[in-house]
Order: sequence, then C-alpha cells, then structure tokens
Amino acid sequence: SIKTVPGNTKVPFKKGVLDLKTQEFLEFQKNMNLTYKLEINYDPDATISAKSLEFFNQLASNKPEALLVIKLFIYLILKRENKYQLALYLWGAAGSGKSVFENLLLSLGGSKNSSSFSLNELNNLHSLYTLKDSILSVFPDVSKFKGDPSKLKAIVSGDLIGARQLYKDKISFNPKTLVLITSNMLWE
Repeated sequence: SIKTVPGNTKVPFKKGVLDLKTQEFLEFQKNMNLTYKLEINYDPDATISAKSLEFFNQLASNKPEALLVIKLFIYLILKRENKYQLALYLWGAAGSGKSVFENLLLSLGGSKNSSSFSLNELNNLHSLYTLKDSILSVFPDVSKFKGDPSKLKAIVSGDLIGARQLYKDKISFNPKTLVLITSNMLWE
C-alpha cells in the first residue's frame, strides 16, 4: 500500500481514482476536483520486481537515504504535489540509469503534463510556456550552464514567471512543476 502525507489523498489513474487514505479504488466524480489523470492503469496486485528494486538501489548508490529521496520524488509526481518546492539532481557515469529514471518519471507524469528541455531554453519565452501545466520538468545531461540561475530558482520555488505561446500574448503564471536535473558529473 502507498503511505500518504497530509493534503490531497486521491491519485487519478486511467480508469478510476485511488484514495490513499482508505486504499479504495473509486470511480471518477466531478466533486473530486482532479485536473489530471495518470496515463496508466491501477493494479492493486502489482508488485515491484527484484530487478526493479536492484535498479532503484543502484540509482541511489545503495544508500537508504538516497533511495528514500527517490521514492518521495516519485510519490510527489503521483500526487501532483510541489508545495515543498523541490528539485532532484542526479549525477553519475554514463549508463548508470539516469535516462531510464527520466523516462520512468516522464511516463508517470504523462506526456501532456511533463516537459524536457535544456537549461539554455530557460531564456526562451516559448519554451517556458510548456511549464504552465507541467508537473515534471526534466533537464537531462546538463554539463555546464553559464546563464543566470535565477530563472531555474523561480521555476523550482514557484515564483511568478513570464511565458508566451506562439503567436499569443505573453502571460505570467506560477509554475507548479517538480524539477529533475541529471548530469554525468557533479555540476558546480
């Protein structure tokens, strides 16, 4: 079973809603005020395979604290929760599983609710528009960034940012996205 923290206790899947408090699988109802749906089916009998456990432990360098952070990040994506204003930074050698993890998170977030782009695109108002409804923003394979980090800070902390859809007027919004940054070496 999935443990919960205070706040929203409902996770919408393709064919219904899991109430984390009661562990009941419910039909969608308008009064649940859910604005998204995971693009996967809920299976109450599903278990995590030994190979998957091995992958997550490898990703966390066999450190229980790091594994807990990874689990909590996944949980926050499932709950569409960013009130904690978090970013996760993973670095490791090529082939260490970062890209597999990115793809897993993008799948959990859903193609309509996730974005992936380079840090250099933070200066592009059109790119920033993709953050408007994103629950997850992935910045893969960061090697160096010489730009102004204040835009990234604003995104992580949910500060007001400006963006523009092609051929539309500029808008301002507070992003509610979780941020994942990956690189092959520790980024300074």
